[in-house]
Amino acid sequence: MRFVRLFIFGILAFALVFFIISLFIPSKIRVSRTIRIDSPKEAVMDELSSPQRWKDWYPGSDTLSFFYESGMIKGLILRNSPEFYLLIQDKKGNEITAIYDKGDKGERIYSVWRVIPEVDSAHTTVQWYMDFHLNWYPWKKFSSLFYDKFYGSQMDQGLSQLKTVTESKTSAPYQ
Repeated sequence: MRFVRLFIFGILAFALVFFIISLFIPSKIRVSRTIRIDSPKEAVMDELSSPQRWKDWYPGSDTLSFFYESGMIKGLILRNSPEFYLLIQDKKGNEITAIYDKGDKGERIYSVWRVIPEVDSAHTTVQWYMDFHLNWYPWKKFSSLFYDKFYGSQMDQGLSQLKTVTESKTSAPYQ
């Protein structure tokens, strides 16, 4: 009986320490990547603002279905059950914002592409960042410590493919 109480006390102490440490991990995390593309801003914006073109460069999207709203393509269906979508939320100026929609009021993930034209207008810098708004759960906060490793590599791959696709389209006459 003494060992059972000691074991239970140890588990509770560990859970309490785990929870207290998680309070020091921020609830908002940003993972960011940048690339320079040898194409004009308009060509890059066309690729980023059209979900139907995401299949050419967005990692893993070549096998995904489109999400339609009012007969227009608004994003991609990442998973049907449970529902999980990547939808364009806002386009303004040089910025396109998409949201990962899980169909519930849980964790929010925003994906933002900021297009910065360079002085000569033949080159463009694209900054892609993802903002994660986490719940207070300790396991969510601890898992966020690995987001840069996981999402960062996917973002690097996506930006490289975006560069390749955009530059190949603009090396021929821009359409």
